[in-house]
Amino acid sequence: MEDGFIVDFSHTVSLVSQWSPGNPQFRKILGWLTLGLKVRNSELIGVTTLRCPACGLLKSYAIKA
Repeated sequence: MEDGFIVDFSHTVSLVSQWSPGNPQFRKILGWLTLGLKVRNSELIGVTTLRCPACGLLKSYAIKA
């Protein structure tokens, strides 16, 4: 397994979740003001979620195409 996190880019639109490798790091200006996360768009992988119709269990996968 590889460490990573799910990135949320949405404000007013619906988007597919994206997975990013590594640990989240915040962008800062003036040494303290946070402007979101540092993310390399070339490393993002779309997240696919499967649902069991019988019990509702969800399993999410980030598979590189």
